[in-house]
Amino acid sequence: MRLIESKLVKKFNNLRILFPLDVCYPSRLGGYGNSVHWLNKSLNKVGVKTTIISTTRGMKETVPLNKKTMKYGVETYYFNYFLSPLFCFSLFYWMWKNIRNYDLVHFNSFFSRITILGIFIARMRKVKYILSPRGELFPSSMKFNYFRKLLYLLFFNILFKNSTYHLTKKEEKLPSAKKSRVYVIPNIVENIVLTSKIPSIDKYILYLGRIHRRKRIHQLISAFKKIKGDIKLYIVGQEDDDYLNELKKLADSRVKFLGYKFGNDKANILRNAEMLVLPSEDENFGNVVVEALSVGTPVIATKTTGWNILKKEGVGVIVDKDLKLLVSSIEKLLGKKRSIKSKAILLAKKYTWKSLIPDYMKMYKDAKNN
Repeated sequence: MRLIESKLVKKFNNLRILFPLDVCYPSRLGGYGNSVHWLNKSLNKVGVKTTIISTTRGMKETVPLNKKTMKYGVETYYFNYFLSPLFCFSLFYWMWKNIRNYDLVHFNSFFSRITILGIFIARMRKVKYILSPRGELFPSSMKFNYFRKLLYLLFFNILFKNSTYHLTKKEEKLPSAKKSRVYVIPNIVENIVLTSKIPSIDKYILYLGRIHRRKRIHQLISAFKKIKGDIKLYIVGQEDDDYLNELKKLADSRVKFLGYKFGNDKANILRNAEMLVLPSEDENFGNVVVEALSVGTPVIATKTTGWNILKKEGVGVIVDKDLKLLVSSIEKLLGKKRSIKSKAILLAKKYTWKSLIPDYMKMYKDAKNN
C-alpha cells in the first residue's frame, strides 16, 4: 500500500481542488461536512492540494475568519454570513478572486446557495467542476420546499447538462444524466479512534445522527418500548426542537437524550452500544454505519438506506419500515455483538482512504481531462 501511495503522490502532486461548502467540519449540521473533511485529508495524503471554503453555519467552536487555517488538519477558510449563506459576500469574493488557482471545483450540495452561485462563478471563470448531490434528490428530501427545488432542477437541467456528478451509492437517481459523467464512489470514513476507553454503566441500544423527522426516530422509540429487560435507548445528535419535544413526549424513562457528542465521547458511545439502529426514510450514505462497524458494533438499518451489505456480511439486520419487524430485529440482534465484532471491523476497512482513494483519483483525473 505504501508503494501505491508513493506512486499516487508522484502522479497527482500538482493537482489542486477547491471545495466550497455552506456546512463544514466541525459544524453540527449535515453529515457531508464530515465527509468532505475526511476526503480532503485523504487527498492530501496522496499529494493533492486541497482547499475548503465554508461558512460558519452550525458551528459552536471558535475558528479564524477570512484567512487560511490548518486547525483541523486541512487547509480551510471560514467566512461569516449575514442571515443566509447566500449573503456570505466575503466567501464569493474569495472564490471569484482565487478560483483560477485550482484545476477543479468539487461542490457538495445540489441546492446550497454556495453551489448555485459557485457554479456560475466556475463557469464564468472557465474552471471545471464536479457536483455531489449528497442525498438531496431522494424523495424524502425533495418534499421539503418541493416546488422551489423542482423549479431549480428544471433550470439546472437546461444550463448544466454536461456536468460531472459524484454519487455515494447507486440508489441516488439524477433528474437528468444526459451528456453527463456519473461516478458512484462511497464516502471515505475515518475509522473511530479511541483516545481512552470509558466503560458504560448501562446496556443500551443507540441512535446517533441528526434529530430530524426523516430519520424516523419516533418509530425506533415506539419499537423500543416493546422491548423487555434492563436495557436503555440512547438518542444522540444535534437537536431539532419541535421534533425533539415530540420524541420526549413519546419516550418512557428508559430513553435518554444525550445531545450532540463528538471526539472520544462519541467513540465510546458507539463502542459500548449493543447495536446502532438507523431507521431513516433514506440516507445519502450513512457515515455513522461505518463508524459503528469500525468499533465492532452491529447495525440495524432500513432497506431504503442502501446498506444491504450488512445482511450479506452478517454484521447487522435490514428491515422494512414496519414496527413489528423492527422490534423482532432488535430482539434478534441483542446479545450477538461479541460474535459479530471481528466481521464488523473488517467490513469497515472497505471504506477507508486506502481502499477508495484510487477511485476518487480516477474521477478527478477524468474530470480534469474531459
